Amino acid sequence: MGCHPNCYTFSKALAEKIVENFANELPVCIARPSIVIPSLREPMPGWVDSLNGPIGVLVAGGKGVLRSMLGKPDVQAQIIPVDIAINALIVIAWKKATKQEEELIPVYNISCDEKVPITWGDILEKGRRYGLEYP
Repeated sequence: MGCHPNCYTFSKALAEKIVENFANELPVCIARPSIVIPSLREPMPGWVDSLNGPIGVLVAGGKGVLRSMLGKPDVQAQIIPVDIAINALIVIAWKKATKQEEELIPVYNISCDEKVPITWGDILEKGRRYGLEYP
């Protein structure tokens, strides 16, 4: 895998290389969402279709399957609700389709960490609180 520490980063780099190969034939762009979490509003608040990512960790902790985890609670969580990420993807496609983006391959990092800063410790505490409130 060369300089990539895991299959995830390797597959992302490979996908971006494929996009680059088609850039002269198709209108392309690259979107890099941060860690996707359940929805904020659409189709309903909290909607999720899998236990991947942070939600799986919270569920495993709430069920007692995961009893400890190494982490830094004061680190800012780079997360984005799925509906916000999808809305951003729609805007990105619109910008490219209407030629408002001049770069051959524009790259967008999709995150809301500056607008809504939250730490992993905050997420853990909210998970504990809501887990007790809504068992």
